[in-house]
Amino acid sequence: MQPASGAESPRRCDDWADYAARVGLTDGRLPDFLVVAPPKTGTTWLAAQLSRHPAVLVPPEKEVRYFDRHWRSQGLGWYCARFPAAPGQIAGDVTPGYALLPSTAIAHIGRLKPEMKLIVLLRDPIARAWSHLKHTFRHGEANFAGTAPTVDSVAELPLAAMLRNLIDDYTLSSGDYVSIMRRWLAVFPRRQMHVAFLEEIEAAPVRTLEAITDFLGVEPMLPDQVCDMPSNPGLPGAPPETLAPFLAALFGPRQRAATRFLAETMAIAAPWQAPSPEAGEFQLDGVLGHAAQLRNGRFHHPRRLFGPSRWFAGATDFIGEMTQRPTTEDRRLARVLDALGDPLEPQPTLIESRDGCNLVQWRDQFYALRQNPGPFDLRQGMAALREHAGPGGFGVGTSPQQAWSMLLDGMQDAAN
Repeated sequence: MQPASGAESPRRCDDWADYAARVGLTDGRLPDFLVVAPPKTGTTWLAAQLSRHPAVLVPPEKEVRYFDRHWRSQGLGWYCARFPAAPGQIAGDVTPGYALLPSTAIAHIGRLKPEMKLIVLLRDPIARAWSHLKHTFRHGEANFAGTAPTVDSVAELPLAAMLRNLIDDYTLSSGDYVSIMRRWLAVFPRRQMHVAFLEEIEAAPVRTLEAITDFLGVEPMLPDQVCDMPSNPGLPGAPPETLAPFLAALFGPRQRAATRFLAETMAIAAPWQAPSPEAGEFQLDGVLGHAAQLRNGRFHHPRRLFGPSRWFAGATDFIGEMTQRPTTEDRRLARVLDALGDPLEPQPTLIESRDGCNLVQWRDQFYALRQNPGPFDLRQGMAALREHAGPGGFGVGTSPQQAWSMLLDGMQDAAN
């Protein structure tokens, strides 16, 4: 996904308006529950635990991604076939992208199965945003999409690259817990939603999972069957000191809003500690393409008179106003999801195989790789590739000859 901008992305977000007609209805077996949780909130752990429960079916791929991606190319029959639950079993779909579904899609899910149960996983928004930054860097998403890694670790990133990631629509929408829950609660009643927290999973995994299985109506798992966190560890490292105040200024207000919403609407106490409301003001010149200020979690142009209420919660809303191309929440979310799952995203292409090695082209680079370490996701970056392939295990270049040459040189050095 490209950095947030007011210009329309050349995607297909317009056809989300036809979502209900495209998806249609079915008499097939739909899942009994959906996990509606932003990335980096514990979905991998929860899927791993529930998949071991004899009364729960979670597809082996975990993220079926029908309602946010495959609805364009597959019918509901394909989706229902992912849940061949045995008699007495319930089935669930654990897809983080469902947290970002536009309201039109959620409304149709409500028509498909009004009794659907929802499990919402949340996490301290500031900690989630930093973990998400590391995740998008590792997997080449958000403002890191479409470019070859230039550094090996998040700590080496320029501050401007970190700021662009944090104000990207993908990151901001994933951290807007109030909007996520409001969209789903507009369709499904409160009694069909269960909220759990990553902090509770880390502190008391058995008790947290027992509350979830009780909500689903199945027997609790034995304590010795429950694994501790983490199931999907991210890259190590804490935010640099230069970034911490910005994180507090951007996500602190969202954190406090989520705390109030959970207490007032759900009667739930959030386990995180919100930062001080006086988090300061930040200048974002050059980051958004326009002079901008961040204050109390909202964006403002310092030299343009929008009036007292013209402070924008998201970078896209701000730029849309600046360029006189305002957008809507549903359209913004559609763009985020389309960018994450767009078939236009370049896929690695096998160019040649010889002598136990493969030559692969991906984006603007060629990769010569030994076959014996097994498959590898190139989106994880150079540091992970070095660890996976080992000494002399790969070569990278802007041409096939350069990649092959680097691989052969590395193999010779490793043999000496």
